[in-house]
Amino acid sequence: MQQRRPLHWLLVLSVAGMLGLVGLALHQEVWTNYAAHVRATSVREHLLNDWQRGHAVSHTSGDSHERSGWIRTGARSVAQSDAFALLYIPRLVDHVWATPVLEGVNPQELDSGLGHYLGTALPGEQGNFAVAGHRATHGEPFAYFDHLQSGDRVYVRTLSSWFVYVLDKNLMVKPKDVWVIDPQPGQLGRSVPSDRLISLVTCDPRWGSARRWVWWGHLVATHPRDEPPLEVRNLQVRK
Repeated sequence: MQQRRPLHWLLVLSVAGMLGLVGLALHQEVWTNYAAHVRATSVREHLLNDWQRGHAVSHTSGDSHERSGWIRTGARSVAQSDAFALLYIPRLVDHVWATPVLEGVNPQELDSGLGHYLGTALPGEQGNFAVAGHRATHGEPFAYFDHLQSGDRVYVRTLSSWFVYVLDKNLMVKPKDVWVIDPQPGQLGRSVPSDRLISLVTCDPRWGSARRWVWWGHLVATHPRDEPPLEVRNLQVRK
């Protein structure tokens, strides 16, 4: 019996290790997604309520005037962690549909929807409206990023308008290649118009971060806030 004790404790430790790994996996895949979904739903509801009152942004974490990261565009100001838009991608309808876009790409913002890179254009503006999202865990809005295709439409809703972008080109780059969110990304070539762009950014591979995967598109239409694009209306009815 004395000789069996080391084997016994080795078995106990192995089982404990396996249970720990299972618990970690469940936490990452189940709990973080659930918590992110709850936060995103709350942010969306607050934003829609603010829009009903005529406010362009929703201050999701206290008084935005006390926070840094202000971006000023004419009469509009967006502070870090403010939610200011909803994003719809028909190709990813089960994951990106009325998904909040918050100012900033820190965990606080990415755990509540999609994050907008500070300093890049706002929806519809000249330049590059650049957003990032998780591909695995924490809500994983871009879980099926690999399903996107050239020609797919991306709809962005704000207080005043609907903006329609069409995806043109995608590329995998190194994490340090920050040129991808420049107002006119230098390595896109002339095949993509560069006046009013959108950039969608996520990690690759899905369960890693060795690279960044970027889709670019350009603005093709703008609709008044009370006239959602037909594709959005049709899919909204089906959902």
